Amino acid sequence: MGANNDNPESSDKLPVLIQLLITAPGTTSTNLLNDNFEPKDNSFWVDWGEEEVYIVEACATALGKNNLVAELVRSESITLQIKYDGTLFNYPLDQSETAQHTTLVRLNEVLSPKYQIRYIWDSQGSDTAAMAVLSHDQWKELERVHGKENVERAFLQFTEKLNILSGKEQIQRP
Repeated sequence: MGANNDNPESSDKLPVLIQLLITAPGTTSTNLLNDNFEPKDNSFWVDWGEEEVYIVEACATALGKNNLVAELVRSESITLQIKYDGTLFNYPLDQSETAQHTTLVRLNEVLSPKYQIRYIWDSQGSDTAAMAVLSHDQWKELERVHGKENVERAFLQFTEKLNILSGKEQIQRP
């Protein structure tokens, strides 16, 4: 049975993520990321220098959503506009070294409470971070089935204060 894009809680949309959870950290999971990582399967890559609009587009592709779009609007300043489900969100463009992280945090705000983006730990050490985006119900189901500790070892819930892309913070995998 193929992925059901109409039902975000469909467990058949999670094959790579499930494999990441049930395999030991390290080589096996890293190979899964490198060999089988499909940007449309609830996951996407973010490069440390990625453009903000691309990050939103990659997330939309991962979710299979055409109702999540972004653009940069230039006036006296530059604004990142994110439109989701008919609602428009405006954010001043962060042009510092934290820009990609700030975009991910803002995107999580836009998608909440339905979806959440998390960092995939097995991409740690690269200048390109792997992200997983699932519905809150899917995250809860993964915790129920595999245990919260196992989910936390595979995926990090980042915050505004915890910048996963700057390379300056020494975050430790649980």
